[in-house]
Amino acid sequence: MIIRLHNETSQQHAIQMIVDAPLDKNLLVEIRQDTETRSDKQNRLMHEWYAELGKATGNGTQYETHLCKLRYGVPIVRRENPDYCQQYDKFIKPHAYEDKLEMMEFWPVTRRPFMDTKMMTEYLEAIDRHAAEQGIVLTHPDDLYMEAMGI
Repeated sequence: MIIRLHNETSQQHAIQMIVDAPLDKNLLVEIRQDTETRSDKQNRLMHEWYAELGKATGNGTQYETHLCKLRYGVPIVRRENPDYCQQYDKFIKPHAYEDKLEMMEFWPVTRRPFMDTKMMTEYLEAIDRHAAEQGIVLTHPDDLYMEAMGI
């Protein structure tokens, strides 16, 4: 189990876990610097949410990934990047909606240099709203959500 220490509560939680650990087990406790970047955390949260949406809707992870990229990610990147907008309009926009969904498998949306951490935060907020509108409550692992969203 990994516990990220970012405040007194998480520190107390870690201490209590060590106190409660059985002494008859061969357990190892390791403390090290967290090297995961905010971008890494955003990506991890994004993929967790895609999977949750896919399961909750019954559409599958891949469909929900493509839907979110097309419906929420593309507009964000198009707004911020005129070159991307031009390429999207040339190669993707003329196609039918279902074909666009399939094209999201290969069309870059959420990776750098197209989407930075600020844009990714906006994208994650849009996915969260999308889920809520369908009555789906996505999990917000406290440590991961707060760090991914820059809170």
